[in-house]
Amino acid sequence: MITLHNLVKTYNAGGIPVTAIDGLNLMINEGEFVCIWGKSGSGKSTLLNLLGLIDSPTSGKITIDGVSTNELTSNECSEFRSRKLGYIFQNFNLIPVLNSVENVMLPLLIKGEPERNARKKARDILEEVGLENELYRLPDNISGGQRQRVAIARALVSDPSIILADEPTANLDSATSLAIVELMKSLNREHGVTFILSTHDQDLVQHASRNIYLRDGKVYPSPIEQVSKNPDLSLIGA
Repeated sequence: MITLHNLVKTYNAGGIPVTAIDGLNLMINEGEFVCIWGKSGSGKSTLLNLLGLIDSPTSGKITIDGVSTNELTSNECSEFRSRKLGYIFQNFNLIPVLNSVENVMLPLLIKGEPERNARKKARDILEEVGLENELYRLPDNISGGQRQRVAIARALVSDPSIILADEPTANLDSATSLAIVELMKSLNREHGVTFILSTHDQDLVQHASRNIYLRDGKVYPSPIEQVSKNPDLSLIGA
């Protein structure tokens, strides 16, 4: 479903070029649950922004579902995102004056879905993620874990092929983080949607069907997989 060929992203930081993604070659298959992980500054968020067409590469090629995204115009990128991609943010990015149903139905209204249909779809997906009792509460009146469930429902409501989740558990405690990851795994199985999430949390990495370890914008063998093969190895410095 996703192919990256010799992907490079370079930023200008005070006149100094900084390479965030360095010649990346990668394939992600349809229906996978993939975790991209590494230390802060490893290129995780940059990669998700490139996959989400929020940013464009300096060089190289991104192909998603047979479409070379490098060749899309700004309007075509917006249309492609609305059809193919869902995004879950670290800070939830919910609209504070809208309740759970209204937050989730908003992407459908923007696409021109009739309000009645959009509201029903929003209610159905919120019930699926376990928020049947929080449909009409504002974001400030529910917990962080519940807010992230609203954000997951919003990402799913448009039936995307791919969901990108940038550090989706960074602001949650460990028990809630695990519950959120288990929810995403369940939705991955039931909906067949490809999940790609970034994290620095090694405990969560082990719940993915595949983990991709980034360091300095390149893919390296995963320290977690090395340790599983040789328990004497240490993750210190990974």
